[in-house]
Amino acid sequence: MLPFDLPPPKGFSSPPIWDGRSFLLDNYRQSVLEYSENFSGWSDDLTALHEEAAGNAHPIDIASRKDAIKQVGKYLPEGKPVVMEIGCSSGFFIKDLVETYSHACIEV
Repeated sequence: MLPFDLPPPKGFSSPPIWDGRSFLLDNYRQSVLEYSENFSGWSDDLTALHEEAAGNAHPIDIASRKDAIKQVGKYLPEGKPVVMEIGCSSGFFIKDLVETYSHACIEV
């Protein structure tokens, strides 16, 4: 379903297969959490304006990132899970993700 081939993640013998809702990795189904700017109306210009005005320490942003980290944690499998973050904007979330889940393989 993807227009390109994905390489096998570290520790896996075959490439992941996307079925439209999750990835199949060596007979293990990995769920995917996602959101889209289309749902909220948020844009890159609004992100730039917000980051210029508030930086990474605005209380709402901190609470939002903490909640997102908690939601990711609910779905991480045991062992060395793979987290692929696409569209990380300024990188504030990915920094928190790496710090919180240092045992995971995090791909940006």
